[in-house]
Amino acid sequence: MGCNLSRVANASSLLTAEQSHLLVRDNWTDVCNKCYEEVGISFMVRIFQDYPQLRKLWIFAANLEKEEEIRNNAQVRYHAAKIMYTLNEIINNIDDYDKRRHILESLGQIHFMYDVQPAYFQAAKSSMEHVLNSVLGKNFTDRHKQAWTYLFQQIVVDLGRGVEQQAVLAGYGVEDTTSSSCGCCPAPWCPTRAESCSSNVDCECLWMTVTGDGMCADTVISCSNLAPCQSDNLTCSEINTVCVNNTRCNRPVCFPLARAQTQRCPPKGTSTTTSRTTTTTTTTIPRITTTVSAQRINTITYSQNFTVSGTPSDQCTAWEVFRAQLIAQPYTSMTMKGTNNAVGITLTNATVVAAIAQALRTNTTYGPVSLDLYSWAVGVCGSGYEVTSTGSICACNTGYTIRPCIGNWNWGAIDGYTCSASSQTMTLIFQY
Repeated sequence: MGCNLSRVANASSLLTAEQSHLLVRDNWTDVCNKCYEEVGISFMVRIFQDYPQLRKLWIFAANLEKEEEIRNNAQVRYHAAKIMYTLNEIINNIDDYDKRRHILESLGQIHFMYDVQPAYFQAAKSSMEHVLNSVLGKNFTDRHKQAWTYLFQQIVVDLGRGVEQQAVLAGYGVEDTTSSSCGCCPAPWCPTRAESCSSNVDCECLWMTVTGDGMCADTVISCSNLAPCQSDNLTCSEINTVCVNNTRCNRPVCFPLARAQTQRCPPKGTSTTTSRTTTTTTTTIPRITTTVSAQRINTITYSQNFTVSGTPSDQCTAWEVFRAQLIAQPYTSMTMKGTNNAVGITLTNATVVAAIAQALRTNTTYGPVSLDLYSWAVGVCGSGYEVTSTGSICACNTGYTIRPCIGNWNWGAIDGYTCSASSQTMTLIFQY
């Protein structure tokens, strides 16, 4: 009997990483030369029309339904430009996985601030694949599709990881999971009941499919109440869940992190009753008072080094993370300072400070508003938003301007000429 060569043929059709990268670059050259802007706008049209439930993520898009309205909307075009800028950065660094991952995880952290769930990135992946297929036509071959699918899946995973990292920082219970960690068999399906990990007999060690770590959790819950997952957290739409292998359910499921808290599953040798009593006592100690909280000074800070004639990249990513953190707070001041002026200038009008913070976070224009000899404004410049004390958006003048996402070397300055500025550190601080 002869050899079955079909499997060999299938294996030979698989692309190496180098081949995939070359194919992606091949298509991207066409996109940049022929239809760069169109791809970004068509992507926004596609995702708004195919996934109308996601329009809520863009505050300006609630009533955008018709293609013409979407295409002509200034905010849509701005976001399309940002998406294409980011995708261009990813492809420019396609051979540098660590750089790509850093960019995407940071971007995922930003998206968490806007209530984006990891599963939403699959919709973006599908929309962009459709657009590329449409605009590239015969140049989007099966091998090109395979290469892009591979890249997009990596992008989705890294973005999702960034969302989950920010969820940890935001205190969504993952810290409690860590404190009740345990050893567990690192296999797709634990062949026997997972080991006991707690003095609570209802708790067992569950294997987290993404990290390979064990999570000690209360498993008294019906499998019918747990959504299935595909051994990755991206398919868990609820952000307070993590994909685990639950032996009773005989499949990976999205398990609620609340059931992994140490209050439910105290470590072995600890009395469950005592643990709960201690927790209750701790919460009644009157050491944290409203007075102490009110006296605390909090700051949200952006500070990056900029190089003369250099186009910012990491500085832009950091700017986007910073802007997303500017949620409504009782802001008291805003300070712009840096290498050229270590003291800088400080705006103390709380109303204007709050308005600037909101404008930066929500991608809206503001001002100019004249106060304290300066004219404060927020607006679009290049592929990002800038803040300035000069009253003029996207202009070359002397003063205080920060615009890290402009896409060229005119990124602003502190107390100096804001185009083609000398190398310097620029810092923006919101205090509340």
